[in-house]
Amino acid sequence: MIDKFNERNDSLTFDVDAQLITELGERLVSRNHIGISELIKNAYDADSPIVDVSLYEVSHYDLDNSELIIEDKGHGMTFKTVESHWMTIGTSNKRAKPVSKDFGRPVTGNKGIGRFACQRLAEHLELITCAETSDGFEHTIIQFDWDDFSPGKRLSNVKCRYHSFTSNEGSAGTTLKLKRLRERITERDFKMILKSITLISIAAPTKRLGFTEDPGFNASISAPEFENLIGKASFKADEKLLNSGWGTVTGTINKHGAIAFELESKDSEKQTYSYAGKQFIPLGGVSFTIYIIPLKSRDGIENLRDTTLLTRSVLKDVTDIHSGIKLYLNGFRVYPYGEVNEGDDWLRIAHDISRRRGTSDFVELQDLASNMGIEIPNRAMLNHPGTRSLIGDVIIEGEAVNAFQVKMDREGLVENENFQSLRKAIRMSLDWVTINYEAWLIQSRKKRHEKVVKAFEESVGNKFESTESRINKAINTLWSEEGSEESENLASEISDSTAATDKPREKSESPNVTPLPAGDKTTTPEPIGPTSSSTEWTNSNLISQESKTKKNNAQQYLRSEYRELEAESELLRAVSATAPLLFVFAHEVKGIAQTLTSQSAQLKLIANKIKNTEIRAELFTMARSADEYKNSFNDLFDLFEVFSDSTNKSAKKITYRNLFGRIQTGFRFFLKQYDIELEFDHVSAVLGVPKLNPAEAYSVLINLISNSVKSLIASDSEMRLIKVSVTKNGNLHYITVKDNGIGLKKEHWEKVFEAKTYDPEGNLYNSVSSKLGDEKLSNLGKGSGLGLNIVKNILKKHNGNVKFVEPDPTWDAQVQITIGN
Repeated sequence: MIDKFNERNDSLTFDVDAQLITELGERLVSRNHIGISELIKNAYDADSPIVDVSLYEVSHYDLDNSELIIEDKGHGMTFKTVESHWMTIGTSNKRAKPVSKDFGRPVTGNKGIGRFACQRLAEHLELITCAETSDGFEHTIIQFDWDDFSPGKRLSNVKCRYHSFTSNEGSAGTTLKLKRLRERITERDFKMILKSITLISIAAPTKRLGFTEDPGFNASISAPEFENLIGKASFKADEKLLNSGWGTVTGTINKHGAIAFELESKDSEKQTYSYAGKQFIPLGGVSFTIYIIPLKSRDGIENLRDTTLLTRSVLKDVTDIHSGIKLYLNGFRVYPYGEVNEGDDWLRIAHDISRRRGTSDFVELQDLASNMGIEIPNRAMLNHPGTRSLIGDVIIEGEAVNAFQVKMDREGLVENENFQSLRKAIRMSLDWVTINYEAWLIQSRKKRHEKVVKAFEESVGNKFESTESRINKAINTLWSEEGSEESENLASEISDSTAATDKPREKSESPNVTPLPAGDKTTTPEPIGPTSSSTEWTNSNLISQESKTKKNNAQQYLRSEYRELEAESELLRAVSATAPLLFVFAHEVKGIAQTLTSQSAQLKLIANKIKNTEIRAELFTMARSADEYKNSFNDLFDLFEVFSDSTNKSAKKITYRNLFGRIQTGFRFFLKQYDIELEFDHVSAVLGVPKLNPAEAYSVLINLISNSVKSLIASDSEMRLIKVSVTKNGNLHYITVKDNGIGLKKEHWEKVFEAKTYDPEGNLYNSVSSKLGDEKLSNLGKGSGLGLNIVKNILKKHNGNVKFVEPDPTWDAQVQITIGN
């Protein structure tokens, strides 16, 4: 038998350590802007039409006087409501009342996150609330010192002082005063808070059956310390502005799981597409609108519907603030979706671009590309717009809300099957848009080509035709008695011009009457008409020896000029053949740059969550390195755009300051890599480059600087310097490029400007190779012998000149460009 002592039969209840408040605050609200968003949602649930957020002294390291105030004009709370609901953790009040009292708004708050956000944000909270009752206005003020909720205390034993009274006057609403913030707010933090507040809700005025008309919901922010940021960062892009991009795609999913897409785009009729699947049935009620605003033109083709609205500065503001596809659940923003600057890639667009996805993952769309005239369908997705080129909203409302579950920390949705289906629907629409975009590019290229050909024929073609005709006519008539007078006049004219050239022809070719093609080895025919032996020539019936000499000179000159034109045409055809490759290269590198942006942002996010200072610092260093490479790529893209857009800018001019500035930026990373200093003379901001259009001006200077760079790498100079200067004398502009590289012997000064001539001394590339190795030399380029010839031809076209001159003291090479106004 067992003896029993002090036997008791009763029941036990759970108690909670006061530290639970701190644990919940830190785990359920991970970032400041998420916490503020949760507090704003409480204002919406209380039927408030507005909410005002104010910050004071929040940027100082000493936060004793810091304050964050959130004020609404909702119903407010009675003391009983505060006691039974606000002070009870995990209350089911909002689950029991899923819509608001007056406007029938779907309730957004959940799990009492709001009060934990208060603990996460500040050490002290003052809750001031007023509710209208049958007895008047009931006021309640409660003080929460969160540090009182310390480990070891029972939660029920922590006392929060309050004061409550009723009066005849008052204004319904709730004010939260959070004092002594736990973290100072930097400029970057504030921008994020500002953005989250201005874009927090898309709730618009509406009338719900059985409820008072909802006036909508607006949030505003005040922060004296960041007043200069509020105007720009709160910039809102209206629908008209966003529709100025290339295209706009809208989509809806009905209760049967059918998706309908509609695309309105530049120079195209409205396109539609539909698709149905069982997996989309739970998403009935989802809709989305996505604006496609390509940030870079493709092949120099204008891609905006209205450039007067989306100017370069406006475009930058719009994309900096609004880029990304955001997700709204019951009218409120779900973070972090759409935060491109923070590295969000919830649709895996950047991921697919970085892996060079060429074919759509959707079998339903793969045949569509071929049917739309895309010659290489398996590369259509290479032109998929990046995340920064997309601005859109995905709206989940109605029954579809029940298909999703918000994560405990309020950062995103649980990635269940319904979330995967939503992602699939959005990506399918974007792949469909990309196919349409690719088809539009093909048509635009064709139209542009036809336009260029027509313009060429009108402005230049006739000149070439008349030149060829003149050559044929001259050669055919040189030996004709009937055309002797006209021929002699032409021969005299050309003979005189031949004598006036800088460098007379050294060799003479036998006359050849066959006009084309040049270079035929046919024998010289006998002159047409009466003939006799050489001893019987007379002045009356034969061409004089002097006239014959002139004709021989004329024929030689004409054939030489024609051959030069043919050689130049071949050279231009060879160069132009590389253009498609350059555009493909640029596109691929843009994908790399976009990936670097995403990875940099991810590294920063990871670093912020790591307490180990050494690892944290290393991650930030890696992120900065990725940013530097990304900026370098962007600098090169800016230079590349000059040439890809040159067909649209041929009539425009450029100032020296802009020319120098852009080249300095484009070469920055490259020069740093090889420890080279590039110095430009200070010039007037309004002094323009005469005659040359931007593409020509950049080509001239970039070719000369590139040659200087190679010369400097080949040299043993401790200080590698390049200096570019501009002087103006009357109507002439002199641009001088000097370097202290290996120099060039005087005997080669003229030779290097001839086509296919490079490294005439044979020591430039050998020296560079020995210093860099073949791999780096291939990156730098071994030279085609075309650069200086291109420079000379560009300047020759505008009656300008380029030549090597005797270098100034302390310099080893000096090239001088001369251009007249």
